Amino acid sequence: MLVGHIGIGLTAKAIEPHMKLGTMLAAALFVDIVFYLLVLAGVEHIAVPRDYGVSHLLSFHFPYSHSLLGSVLLSVVAALAWAMWGGRRARRHGAYWDGIALIAIAALSHWFLDLAVHPAEMPLFPGGEGYGLGLWRHQPAALLLELALAAGGFTAFALRSSLRWGRKLTVGAMVAVVAAFSVEEAFGQVATPDPVIMALFGLIVIAFAVGVAAAADYSRRLAG
Repeated sequence: MLVGHIGIGLTAKAIEPHMKLGTMLAAALFVDIVFYLLVLAGVEHIAVPRDYGVSHLLSFHFPYSHSLLGSVLLSVVAALAWAMWGGRRARRHGAYWDGIALIAIAALSHWFLDLAVHPAEMPLFPGGEGYGLGLWRHQPAALLLELALAAGGFTAFALRSSLRWGRKLTVGAMVAVVAAFSVEEAFGQVATPDPVIMALFGLIVIAFAVGVAAAADYSRRLAG
């Protein structure tokens, strides 16, 4: 649900325009960043069923990054890390405490959005029973939710941001690229993926999204 999470980051930027867009997107995607790193480390896992080419459904074992408890802890880590090392400029703009709250909320929102699309595999704590509404089993409902979040977030960002329209359109193009990946993942005829390749590709897409957002929003006058 990468493009949906990007929509949350865009919305957070719209709420507090003094925050950097790259920071807000990184916060909204922080849980997935940790998840992909844990997959590469062999701690959490992506299972690819035999009918993936038809169902496009994966199975995830992510008791640490995607449990509610784990997500709460990661949101606290993200907010504290920014407060300690990234929020010096925010103090000068009166956005410091708002920034801490927005980063924590954006990071924690990840769990609730994933709860909507995943089947019953989202635990409250590591080892606990899994929950999930399973919208991925009812396409295009999940895809429409993602695209709506992305479109709403970009609209709010475009209306509230003081960036020039060229920079806003750069962000919009990035959102469109990630949205295209989501459409392809949901409906495209793709080969059975390797979990390690999937994790690496996920990190690359996140780096692309955050990098484009940070470059488009770059200004020495903005808060952290």
